[in-house]
Amino acid sequence: MDIGLAKALKETRKVSAAVISPLVVLSFQYFILVSFNLTGTASGARVQFMSKMLVGLIFIYAFPVVWNNNKNKLIGTYFIATLIFVFYYLVFPSNRTYMNEHIFPLFFMGLPAFVYARSVLDWRILKEVMKKASSIVLVLGLIVAALVITGRGVYSMPFFYCLRRPAITFQRKF
Repeated sequence: MDIGLAKALKETRKVSAAVISPLVVLSFQYFILVSFNLTGTASGARVQFMSKMLVGLIFIYAFPVVWNNNKNKLIGTYFIATLIFVFYYLVFPSNRTYMNEHIFPLFFMGLPAFVYARSVLDWRILKEVMKKASSIVLVLGLIVAALVITGRGVYSMPFFYCLRRPAITFQRKF
């Protein structure tokens, strides 16, 4: 195998893992919150913070690949998003409170995921990573569903939205 091709495949795997990491980390986070009854507690807030930090570290791990291969997409996407955000912030002052709440998720979770997804070179590798991630999320989802059904857990619509990825992934097999 060509050394350049092997490097590109390794980089694509790294970026694919970063793209899928929020789904797996969010699912695992909710599993911990429900399993140990930490929802709405200080410990639960720490778990959520640590989850965000973990996703951030995974994004940082894959960042050099994205920067080297898609510098212009990264800068362009952030430039346009910042322009739109600042425009709405200035033109609609009544929305500033709500916009302040979305700065972190938009600029440090959503936009990186978008840019990283655009950086994937081989979609087969992304699908392979999605299958592995979907298996993990499905198992966690089944355990949480059992906890909810037995009354030891609390239903969470965002968590069960995460189960759409495994449903779509495994639906393709049939």
